[in-house]
Amino acid sequence: GLEWVGNDTTRVMIDFATSAGSIQPQYIEAGQNIIQLADDWFFRRAPRELNFARGESPRIWKWNNGTGANTENGTFLVDGDSTTYNVPKAEEIEQQFFTIDLAVPVPAQQFGFFTPSQGFRSNGKKLREDAVPAFQVSIQEQDSPLLDQKADCATVASSSSSILSDDCGVLPLEKIVGQVTENFEPDIRVDFPPQYVRFIRYARKLSIIDAEDLNRCGQVVAGESKNNAQATREGCAGQGNLATALKGTVADFELFGEGAPKNVVYKTKIIDLGTEQNFGRLFFAATPMRVIDGTAVETPKADAWVEVEVRTGRDDDPNLYH
Repeated sequence: GLEWVGNDTTRVMIDFATSAGSIQPQYIEAGQNIIQLADDWFFRRAPRELNFARGESPRIWKWNNGTGANTENGTFLVDGDSTTYNVPKAEEIEQQFFTIDLAVPVPAQQFGFFTPSQGFRSNGKKLREDAVPAFQVSIQEQDSPLLDQKADCATVASSSSSILSDDCGVLPLEKIVGQVTENFEPDIRVDFPPQYVRFIRYARKLSIIDAEDLNRCGQVVAGESKNNAQATREGCAGQGNLATALKGTVADFELFGEGAPKNVVYKTKIIDLGTEQNFGRLFFAATPMRVIDGTAVETPKADAWVEVEVRTGRDDDPNLYH
């Protein structure tokens, strides 16, 4: 028969190695970065690629929709490499947020990120010491319209309003699990109760540590009136851009937990039978299992099941089928 490995068009959290000749959900071990178990990432909220399928393809996107530039779209934040990172730039603080979609819900209890292991900022400061001053982390399990809502100032009538106003702040996901207003640590861990997680949103937030840079261009600093925005924006041509690059550099995001994903996905390539064939009955077999003391054992009454869909057609395009 055909091998499972190398004959797929889509695979999400699939384990090929544990049981020869079979596939099973990828069991997540404690201390294993779940983000590194996902591959074939897309870097926009609504990818244009024809092979993208929501709920079957992992995504990470910056701000509202993402960008094609790998220097800032999240490519370097999910690659598992501590030496790659998004170069700090001068931009609105609230444009600095990333949303991660793992495609399927996974058991998780800790989110983290860390600064690069090497390199320097333009002012000579080591990137390893360039901690993110303030941030918020939120999560949710299920897809929802919230993922398609934009965080911007389109509804704000006055152009003098700061992007930090209540009308256009970053929209957190369903559960806020971490909010830090003053941070100096390069390695961050945010713990939360064990639960299934599919979406994570990391948002850079305003801190008093940012005050010196932000005051130059009219962004509102904690404790100040929002009405002062216009006066200080004049020094930056009214655009609200930072005079210097934002403090804080992230090398990689991490997610930790233990257990099996809530669901996984596997799709084969088109199987060429050579000529048109008729089928009578097709047979598939699946064995429910449970991990006990680190060993997978058969559990016939386990609350687990497999859904199988078969498509037939006369060409090699899986999107055209009977």
